[in-house]
Amino acid sequence: MPDLPRSLMDSLDEALGLLSDFASNQPIPESEIRSPAKLLEQCEEICNNRLEPQPVRIVHHFACTGGTLICKLLATMPNTLLLSEIDPLSQIMTRNRRSPAFAPTDLIYGMRVALRPADDAAVIEVFTAGLRALYTQVGSIGQRLVLRDHSHSHFCTDIAIDARPSLREIVQSVLPVLSIVTVRHPVDSFVSLDRNGWRHFAPFTIDEYAQRYLAFLERHKDIPMVRYEDLLQEPIDILRRICTLLNLSFSDSAKSLLSVVAMSGDSGRSSNVIGHRPRGEFPGWIKKQAASSAALGELCAHLGYEAAV
Repeated sequence: MPDLPRSLMDSLDEALGLLSDFASNQPIPESEIRSPAKLLEQCEEICNNRLEPQPVRIVHHFACTGGTLICKLLATMPNTLLLSEIDPLSQIMTRNRRSPAFAPTDLIYGMRVALRPADDAAVIEVFTAGLRALYTQVGSIGQRLVLRDHSHSHFCTDIAIDARPSLREIVQSVLPVLSIVTVRHPVDSFVSLDRNGWRHFAPFTIDEYAQRYLAFLERHKDIPMVRYEDLLQEPIDILRRICTLLNLSFSDSAKSLLSVVAMSGDSGRSSNVIGHRPRGEFPGWIKKQAASSAALGELCAHLGYEAAV
């Protein structure tokens, strides 16, 4: 085969992925294959009856829990379009309204920092209108839309958690949704949160963090859960399970493609090698707080982790 442009090869790979998704085990009679009219009828039948509306997939997780690695891997899956760190009601970027950032493509940001800022209802209306347009466009070319929820904006900032809808609830109001929750040992993620300086709630204690984590899990109960540590132990098997849970096509070439995926929120591991890393020494104040936190014990038990640090 002559050399083909990379873009054409990528398009062919996606087309083959789509064909495999809708392949039939029942052979088509040879007489029908030779008839152009029959072939067109078969194409129309597939388009009308077999291409059922796809859900919007959402990955929910706290900051510093391995979500970037998981979503990078998902972004390499065939026919998948993943958008990172999405939350239309996030107020982290709009705290400094006296000196707005340059964001000419961000309509919602502009609405928030205007002299007369928009309320949540207006923001949700604009977000869902744009999401539906994107959903239609993505679906028309056979891709699956995956959103990486910026749950930190909702559950780990100084706002009333119950005063606003979650991303899942917002998307569910206009489109079908399929979600998973990914987690990491809460002591490890809290230590990383502190190390990154992301102290967006008060009091900044591990007990408060555990209570917020429990509220997050309650808000997303009955959704399948995947542990980051399990992915590090068996990356291909766990990635395959995640793809099954989200009804995404799976490719075992994800690890080799990881280095080409750029994604926001990539504040953790700098290497593309997937594997466990030794735990560093926990600060004394975190050890002391963890030892006396009932909420942390409840959270670790719920997630299946040892509470000891």
